[in-house]
Amino acid sequence: MPGDPFYCSKAWRALRALVLAQEPHCRMCARVGVVRPAVDVDHIVRRRDCPALAFTRSNVQPLCQHCHRSIKQSHECRGSNLGHGLDGRPRGPHPWNRLPEGR
Repeated sequence: MPGDPFYCSKAWRALRALVLAQEPHCRMCARVGVVRPAVDVDHIVRRRDCPALAFTRSNVQPLCQHCHRSIKQSHECRGSNLGHGLDGRPRGPHPWNRLPEGR
């Protein structure tokens, strides 16, 4: 978050540099076969949910700007992973996922 002193700390900057050196491509894009350079390092489990994991390497992932700013942050705001699955069907409370009335 801009203005958060955490992201200016030496420990975070060192972890961020390590992650981007180890994994220079976006992890979310790679899952669907797209190669994009990672520019952000994201906490998988949010800091506010588990501060003890803030500097844990296995709890951070490299993401491109698009995935971090749109996909990941919208998941956090909604509290779920919406969008569509690999089969093309929508996830979450989409009308296609509702059972017909009476069932």
